[in-house]
Amino acid sequence: TILLPLVSELVVQGTERARIVLRQAQKYAFWVSVIFVLACIPLAPWLVLFIGGVRYVGTTPVLQWALIHLVAMTFAETQRPVFYAIGEERWMLLIYAVGIMAYAPLLWAGIRWAGALGAAQAMVGYGVLLATIRLVVLRRLSPDLWVSPLQVFAVDAVDRELLRRVRLRLRHIISARESDVP
Repeated sequence: TILLPLVSELVVQGTERARIVLRQAQKYAFWVSVIFVLACIPLAPWLVLFIGGVRYVGTTPVLQWALIHLVAMTFAETQRPVFYAIGEERWMLLIYAVGIMAYAPLLWAGIRWAGALGAAQAMVGYGVLLATIRLVVLRRLSPDLWVSPLQVFAVDAVDRELLRRVRLRLRHIISARESDVP
């Protein structure tokens, strides 16, 4: 949501700054969601037990698949601002319509095949499909704003600067605590 007006404003100034913002947003959203999912998957049985009780422990795999859906959706959601910035909201609507038309049979087949677990797996498939379609469409509509999904693995100058600032801040916090210790 924060990126929607920011990307539109940056596109007016030039596409390179907008690409940097989009690349970093996609990268950080991806890694935060991966860390969150990896932390929550082992905790899923406890979460289900805490929320639903013993009767619902069997739904743990459904929750785990739903968590995996978050990773797929990080790509789809970080692409939305580009459609708004280039004034192609109609493409977003069309992609959602195509996605829903694909999701319905995926959901039907998933439920018939594996019940609630199949529904959660269909959700993951829908997220991957939505992100993939958006990537393909954006690459054709706006190649100058298109950000490769593989860039989530690249460490660039912006990442190094962020890491430097985090290290300096941590050193400052640690040194302040050490000076407070009698």
